[in-house]
Amino acid sequence: MKIELIKIIDEEFVIKERIQYDIERKILKDSQIDRYPYTAVVKIDDGVKRRLGCYYPDKNSTDTGNQNLKTEIQRQLDIGEKKLYLPYVYLPKLNLSKDMLQQEYNFDESFYLNLMHSIVDNTNFSSATFGDNNDFISAIFGDNTDFSSAIFGDNTDFSFAIFGDNTDFSSATFGDNNDFMYATFGDNNDFMYATFRDKTNFIFATFGDNNDFRSATFGDKTYFIGATFEDNTYFSYTNFLGSINFRDSVAKGISFRDSIVKDYLYLGEVKHESKDTVMEWIDLTDMKVHGFLYPSSNVDFKKEFAPCVWANKDEDGNKDLEATKETFLVLKQAYNKTGRFKEEDLAYVEFKRAERDFEYQTPDKESRPDELKRMWNYFVSKQLFDRVGEYGTNPGKVLVTMGVVYILFSVLFLFFTILGNTFYPNMIPVGGNEEKPKTQTVNVINFKSSENNLPIFFERVDSFIPEKMKLRTMITRSFYHSGITFLTIGYGDLRPCNGLGIVLSILEGFCGLFLMSYLTIAFSRKVLR
Repeated sequence: MKIELIKIIDEEFVIKERIQYDIERKILKDSQIDRYPYTAVVKIDDGVKRRLGCYYPDKNSTDTGNQNLKTEIQRQLDIGEKKLYLPYVYLPKLNLSKDMLQQEYNFDESFYLNLMHSIVDNTNFSSATFGDNNDFISAIFGDNTDFSSAIFGDNTDFSFAIFGDNTDFSSATFGDNNDFMYATFGDNNDFMYATFRDKTNFIFATFGDNNDFRSATFGDKTYFIGATFEDNTYFSYTNFLGSINFRDSVAKGISFRDSIVKDYLYLGEVKHESKDTVMEWIDLTDMKVHGFLYPSSNVDFKKEFAPCVWANKDEDGNKDLEATKETFLVLKQAYNKTGRFKEEDLAYVEFKRAERDFEYQTPDKESRPDELKRMWNYFVSKQLFDRVGEYGTNPGKVLVTMGVVYILFSVLFLFFTILGNTFYPNMIPVGGNEEKPKTQTVNVINFKSSENNLPIFFERVDSFIPEKMKLRTMITRSFYHSGITFLTIGYGDLRPCNGLGIVLSILEGFCGLFLMSYLTIAFSRKVLR
């Protein structure tokens, strides 16, 4: 942020003339009205010029040390009220760090600070200790503002404040009721290891690029409702001790890797500003949710939410399959806790797919020689478990697969029956004591037609079959034999009478047994839940 001093006017600047409205609203008290010896004309980012009070010695001075300001700060601290009133003032340089307060002002206590509507550049409050009710409403801070390790009491108000780039709140400690509503931050904002106690409000705040909240701690009731994060934002290793709400916020990407949620985290409709869709990526790897995680219920999981999880990338810009699978696992558990079982199934399917791809593409070094086994596991997982029933979450798809397999084997039986279209009677007795008719001897294993020497596919055990079988009879018996084999009923009235028939029947019986078990699992998952 560029803050430019245009000129200094050698006239008094009376705050009362500028903040009478605030006094009437009881935001300020009459005791806070003061006079500044000079008036400064300041321009911000080539924008509108503003007139503010200043402590420069005279209008032609270039004294950046600003001795008059130091004198005024010393005067206010010596009063003994531990309060600094500097509203509506231009401060080209303000250093109230703990070291400066001790060395320059011989002050080592907490104090109240009012910078409402002021413009402050080159600011250093590192390790300072603020009391309660600090007022930074609509203050404008230039680049490199330093609040690192500062300690704030209760009711700190930064609402409508504007910060330049490289704002540092790292390791700062805030009391209760902290308000950053409608605050605007530039790029590279650092809140690492910051601690916010109860009720912190970032409603409709705007953050630039690279916002870092890693290892921060938030107490009860933290609100980012309607907040805008223009670039990637990191809440990794963060402790959310209470509820946190991101409803209707805008973000390019958010990481909650290794964070802890004690109460609930509401993601709401987090969208991407330029696309009006969900964010580009989200990372929930190893996130521990002791309470509840509420993803948006108004977002299409398959079309919008799942793609942003698959977009996770590692530090080298490659697809991060481990982060993807762990994020889907956290989402699956979150949906289960909140009773959204449809989304839970979708998240579980995506988790299994990511897990499959991760295990295939990143094998252990010890298992690298076993390439065929790895390829086989990938093939079985994808073609059998995924395509057949989406890992047991889609019983309808399993039913369709069962129908396809049944029809396929029925057609195969019919095809080979037509090839050997003359059936001979099976002379094997049913009761066990009957005499065999003397018409013909039959070898069930190598049963062949007398006319064309082709194999007969299956035969009846309990009755004679005419020599010439009609096509309708072939179709009926092919589909009948396929059905009782697929369902493993096994009446025994029809059975294969050559090697090919035996192999196909065994294969169909195995497919039927597997698919019926798969169907049972899928239905149980739906019904018992």
